[in-house]
Amino acid sequence: MNIFFKRLFNLTICHDYFTDGLDRFVFPAPAAGTAALLKNGNMLFKKLPNGITVLYRTTDDENTPFVPLSGKVHFVFAIKPVNTAGMLSVTDMDEHGNGNKKYTSGNILYFSNNPANASSDPSNPEVITHKLLDAVRPKKFRYSFSIPGNPGPVLMQILDTSDTPVPFTFDTNGLPIPSPVTVTAGKNGYSVPVDLTNLPPGKYSIKITGTTGNETLKKEDFYADNNLSEQNIIGIADIFYPQSSGNLYGETEEYKLQFKRNKSKWKYIIVNKSGNIDFDHESLSIKDTGILNGSPYETNTFERLNPGTPFDLTVHNKPALVFISDKEIPFYEKPKTNIQLRIKSNNQEIVHDLPNPSHSGIRKFTGGVPVSEIYFFI
Repeated sequence: MNIFFKRLFNLTICHDYFTDGLDRFVFPAPAAGTAALLKNGNMLFKKLPNGITVLYRTTDDENTPFVPLSGKVHFVFAIKPVNTAGMLSVTDMDEHGNGNKKYTSGNILYFSNNPANASSDPSNPEVITHKLLDAVRPKKFRYSFSIPGNPGPVLMQILDTSDTPVPFTFDTNGLPIPSPVTVTAGKNGYSVPVDLTNLPPGKYSIKITGTTGNETLKKEDFYADNNLSEQNIIGIADIFYPQSSGNLYGETEEYKLQFKRNKSKWKYIIVNKSGNIDFDHESLSIKDTGILNGSPYETNTFERLNPGTPFDLTVHNKPALVFISDKEIPFYEKPKTNIQLRIKSNNQEIVHDLPNPSHSGIRKFTGGVPVSEIYFFI
């Protein structure tokens, strides 16, 4: 007896920090509900060198599903870290687009396909970038919060992905309290029991408004899932097949989760440890020669912090010059070369390749701009 399988979809995990464009920092794993869905639908989950694939068992015609699924189908994958420190160091975790939300500890990267953008072309997959969720929560939790200025009673709603209010709290008879729910602050602020047990796992939003409902005082996006809330995850990927899409058992669909590299201004602190150069009479310059070793690097200008002084600061009582790049430079697996340290008066090269910043180092922020520091002793 022959058993046939056909690919339902491929999900490639990409990161433009790496020269080959493929991610090394995370791996997707089926959430508990998806693992059950795969089993009940006679489907297989397979890891690939560039991501994952999901296959379904077919009849002998190698196309018709052996166990057809109907209605809306929803696959959920937990994005688990392989190298958390590396991921956080070189990845742009912020949300770009509406709101430009900054990543903070505890946030979850959320990926979701758009069925209207479905692609079966491996060379042109549907590219999915992330939004930020504030948290992953179990379906039952207590939501405690504060509002600046203590405005008194407020209105609270929980909305689904279509911004439709859903029931989240119940009276003593077990009946849902109509939304929005009036919440009054206690001694320690506002605190509301939330129960989404009867709702499917997924993305929801908490919205707090004034009593008129016109002014939004607080909003939080979260993912409700009992199993995922207990796991060490860095993100969630939702793959939706609406009932009306007709794509579930059509051509193999192609998706690409795209992570973006971080970038920062480079700040060189050149410390005159040997004393061989007299900064009172001679100075140095940094020259990016523009000999590039491939995308994504550009030619940069490095300016002295205080060009009118013999030196900019001291490090262990040794004079030091500080140079800062005019542009943010991307983090990339392949180092940037040909950043030269020169004697200013005669343009003599004394170092051909200054080091790149450590990709595991901590970026500082100056005026909201990320800066990576590189100490170099001469």
